[in-house]
Amino acid sequence: FGRIPSAAQSAWLDELSAVEYYPTGFRLEWMQDAESDLADSMQYLEGIIRDKKPDLLHLSQFCYGALDAKLPKLVVAHSDVFSWNREVHGAQPAGHWAEWYYGVVSRGLAGTSLVVAPSRWMLAALESAGFRCFQPHGAYYIMTDISAFGFANDVEFVQHLITEIGLAAVPGSSFYNDPGAGSQPVRFAFC
Repeated sequence: FGRIPSAAQSAWLDELSAVEYYPTGFRLEWMQDAESDLADSMQYLEGIIRDKKPDLLHLSQFCYGALDAKLPKLVVAHSDVFSWNREVHGAQPAGHWAEWYYGVVSRGLAGTSLVVAPSRWMLAALESAGFRCFQPHGAYYIMTDISAFGFANDVEFVQHLITEIGLAAVPGSSFYNDPGAGSQPVRFAFC
């Protein structure tokens, strides 16, 4: 998964006004072997919340809806392993990890004040499960297939975009346990 920012990236972030950035190496909830990292990351975030005293939490991982914080929690439901597996592989994941993940997502969603879905599909999936959601007018990212461009893989393509064109994108392989399985998609974000 993603790396901690380089010294140059950190220096750039430090120059931004009103931005406090706390880089960590914690695994995300959808990653294999994330159990201990989630417990540690929740304690870490609860410490930041106690220190900074925010008015609202805007979260991009379902699990953080279960944080022990007495303030509004907004969770953005980008996607989840179950719906992704069902659409891509035609089946639900199974086994201990799948049971653990389902419990983590369920507890997180139960603890949120509001769930926002950036796509109609995700909105429908969440509403069919009984969650109250805000219907957006668009998402902030799109996944694309780069196989027609002749690059060996997504990382090479993204490096080309950054160095030659000045456009950043996220290699699709960063979203896969097996990076080779995601060597052709690239994610573009827009704000």
